Amino acid sequence: MSQLLSLKEYISKRGADNLLQKFRDYLEMGSFSQDKKYCIGIYNTIVKNVAESLKIRDIGRLERVLKFMADNIGKETSANNISNCRTRFGAVNIGTRGCLA
Repeated sequence: MSQLLSLKEYISKRGADNLLQKFRDYLEMGSFSQDKKYCIGIYNTIVKNVAESLKIRDIGRLERVLKFMADNIGKETSANNISNCRTRFGAVNIGTRGCLA
């Protein structure tokens, strides 16, 4: 299991040279002490579990919706906003089971 690190711990493990780049790396990795492969593995597991539990067959579409949501963090977003981006995602049906029903 990966250990979450404070910024101070992160820099102490990686050296104090090029602090600005270390800070950017820290922000990108979300303070995980492991490499990017570990974080990608977590993401893929979550996507797979969500797709299985909601019976979503088109994983690519789910990932495009997730990317849309990530790109719009901090902005007001609704199912209609996602639906309005149909050309970007392909046909997205807003039904009783959610935006990928």
